[in-house]
Amino acid sequence: TAPCTPGDIECNKVIRGVESANFLRSPEFQRKGNYVMFLYMVSIGQRPVTPAELSTKNDPALNDRPHYVEFMTDLQSISTPNDDPQLTESKKAALADAWMLRVEIQNKYGGLSNTAFVQALLDTAGVTIPNQQALVDDLNAGRRTRAQVLRAIAESPEVSARFYRPAFGTMGYFGYLHRDPEDCHNPNNWTGGDVNQCGYIFHNNRFALPFDPAEIENIMVRGFIESPEYRQRFGP
Repeated sequence: TAPCTPGDIECNKVIRGVESANFLRSPEFQRKGNYVMFLYMVSIGQRPVTPAELSTKNDPALNDRPHYVEFMTDLQSISTPNDDPQLTESKKAALADAWMLRVEIQNKYGGLSNTAFVQALLDTAGVTIPNQQALVDDLNAGRRTRAQVLRAIAESPEVSARFYRPAFGTMGYFGYLHRDPEDCHNPNNWTGGDVNQCGYIFHNNRFALPFDPAEIENIMVRGFIESPEYRQRFGP
């Protein structure tokens, strides 16, 4: 993008939004940030992104995940100096192994057969994948562990296609505001009594705008870094 002319405030805001959004779009962030985000979305649940989902995801304690603190802790666990590829790979594998040992995960999946385990992950994610039976066969034959299957699903193109946009919106809250998104189950968070004005759903609704997807992402980022909350808490 051409440099802005002196005093062109709007141009500077546009450039700032694009450059900031590029961090969320970067290959490193996709490998790490989205990996952690998708582990939650595949094995635990997701925030409702539409008003219709509020009625089906009616327990925020189970579905409004991940929370800011837990996400940042897990992301830190796979942080590597200079994005070292081998170290990143080993840390991602270690996180998946540890993930399967968490009490929450053991309680949900520990007693399931291999077939039921794979199906339960896919049901939680709300996706179908072409290699479902192959993953079950690998588990039965000992060629893969459950942690490896969890990771295979979390890193599948089907999961990325389904959750890239909600993850991008959630990252806006985590990265810029350092907090969870609004709980849209709570009508007190609906501006003017309209659930579509609940912050998290409002931001996700932006993806329905008839613009280039990258431009929508840039607009979303500007919404965060130009918001009164961001400016009051973190400066101009």
